[in-house]
Amino acid sequence: MNDYTAAACFAGIGLLTAIVVRRGVSAYHDAVRPLLPEYRRGDIGGPELSRQAWSVSAGFISWFEIGRAQSEL
Repeated sequence: MNDYTAAACFAGIGLLTAIVVRRGVSAYHDAVRPLLPEYRRGDIGGPELSRQAWSVSAGFISWFEIGRAQSEL
């Protein structure tokens, strides 16, 4: 398997999980899971759910990496 095939597989898996979460079937992102009932009721839309997931993910990764980088100094 070359690099392009592996990248295409990862992109496909990401696409499928995004579709499943967007439809409200399942969520493996612990920060998004509490918001799914609101999404199903229509209180928040898909773009808002996506923004919440992105902000939590970006914040967690930034915080984790900054902490790890500082401990290596």
